[in-house]
Amino acid sequence: MRKLYTFWESVPDFKRVPDEVYQPADDAAHPSPAEGYFEWWYLDASFDSGHTFSASIQARNFMNPGHPNPFIMLNVTTPEGKMISRGEAYEFSDFKAALDHCSVRMGKNRLEKEGKGLRLQVEIHDLKADLVFTPNCPSWKPGCGKIRFDDGEKHFGWNVNMPGAEVRGTLGIKGSETAVSGAGYHDHNFGNCNMAEFFPRWYWGRFSAGKYIGVFADVYGDEGFGAKHSRPFLIARSDEVVLSTEQVDFIPEYFKYDPRPKRDYPTVMTMKVYGGSPVTVRIFNSVLMESRFVPADTIESLGYKTEQVGMPAYVRMNAECVLELPFEKEPITGKVVHELMVFR
Repeated sequence: MRKLYTFWESVPDFKRVPDEVYQPADDAAHPSPAEGYFEWWYLDASFDSGHTFSASIQARNFMNPGHPNPFIMLNVTTPEGKMISRGEAYEFSDFKAALDHCSVRMGKNRLEKEGKGLRLQVEIHDLKADLVFTPNCPSWKPGCGKIRFDDGEKHFGWNVNMPGAEVRGTLGIKGSETAVSGAGYHDHNFGNCNMAEFFPRWYWGRFSAGKYIGVFADVYGDEGFGAKHSRPFLIARSDEVVLSTEQVDFIPEYFKYDPRPKRDYPTVMTMKVYGGSPVTVRIFNSVLMESRFVPADTIESLGYKTEQVGMPAYVRMNAECVLELPFEKEPITGKVVHELMVFR
């Protein structure tokens, strides 16, 4: 059987390792000559105006294996519930990123350090954003910040620069700009492996409940790794990480079928932490915000086999949650963004 080392397991002996201290270079570029190289910087926000926003700045477009050029995807939901998505591919020469801190440029778009946070300036067709993300809780590096495979050379990296952030700036839709403020999030993924080969899917999300911020994921290992999971889970508040663990069970319920990605997805999810003080998060009232799918015939027309790259499908939802902590007398209600990414 092949080996999968979770964020908190050392290579080659699977010994428990503590969380490493987050460094500025963790949010810098991690280029690799490997054929399976991928990397993206993700940001999202929910604004007091009723708008929601997300941006994915991708060094390689892993959703389009035939044309993996640098790519930016923007998604905006208006207060009326209208979803607007815009994407644009760039030449490889248009992409530049620093190796020691977060500084990413793609054409005229950029993500740069400003003050204690980051400034995002992007414009794709009729969507435009100029936003400053300022962290309001500690950065998080789960374990060593990587899931590693086999001899440890192949890896999937994930670091969370801002589990929670205050966001201010302007949002432009079809020439009309709105001043916005609200709450946001930023993380960074990178790796040197064909994701579809090493894990068939992941489930990810974040929540805000009272003074607490939460981030979670369930990464499914391939059957060749014994279908082993890695399940990072964080609860933080303004001045500290309250809980960082992978000792958590995910219990999905009430599945719906979406015809566009051709996938079932859970609308209710319960997470229960074990091995210590009991912590429970229940997610419910999920509302579909975005779905995408790359069909098999498109992949095969590009000269790839679905066994090699999978059939990527993506579902993103907004939801509500209830957080139960042993040191809080009452359950705490909150808001959630969660997603399901399926390769096969």
